[in-house]
Formats: sequence, C-alpha cells, structure tokens
Amino acid sequence: MSSINIQGHVANIVVGNVSHSGLSGSVSHLVNSGNITADTGRHLETLLAVVSEMREQHQVQQRQLYDLVKGFSQQLELPSEKRSITTIQAIWEKMVQVSQVSSEVFKAIEKIAPYILPVILGRS
Repeated sequence: MSSINIQGHVANIVVGNVSHSGLSGSVSHLVNSGNITADTGRHLETLLAVVSEMREQHQVQQRQLYDLVKGFSQQLELPSEKRSITTIQAIWEKMVQVSQVSSEVFKAIEKIAPYILPVILGRS
C-alpha cells in the first residue's frame, strides 16, 4: 500500500497527506453518502489500484494522480449545487494528461470517463 505526503494546491483545493488507503476511504464515503454512484466509485477504486502499481520511474506522476483524485473527491463531497464545475473539469483534464505516462493508468481513466462526464456537466 502506498502512502505519499503531499502539500500543495489543486485549483482552489488544499491537499496534503494523500494515501491510497485514505483515498479509498474517501471513495467509500462518497458512495455511502450518495454523492457518487456505486459504478463511479468502483471505477475510481480501480483507478487508485492501478495508480498504486505505477513503476518507480513514474513516482512524480503517481503523486500527482493521488493529489488530483483527492481534489476531485473533495469537490464530489460538496452538494452538487456548490461544486465548481470548472475546477472539476480542470482536475479531470490534468488527470487525463498525467495518466498518459502509463498505458494501464490511461486505460483506467478511459473506463471511468463515461461516469465522470455527468459530474463535469453538473448532473451528478
């Protein structure tokens, strides 16, 4: 299990101490609270699992992806009317860009994309 300590900002979201297990807990909370569907949660979990398996030469991208998933989760924790669609879209675009260093991560991003589009459009 990976544990990464990150300090920084994603758009207007403050993140820090991002870990695979912490993100898994966040995803579970989002599903249980009804903020995302079970399918979206399952695909986010798959993405996290694939990111945790990234090779050592991609540690920077791994940290970035954990950071981005955390920022994405923070937006999803908000009621839909309070979410920043532009922030969610910016996070998603950066996730797609960073994921291209690994074909496995990019495949996971492609699988979750249909579930993310409604969130970006403000329908979830």
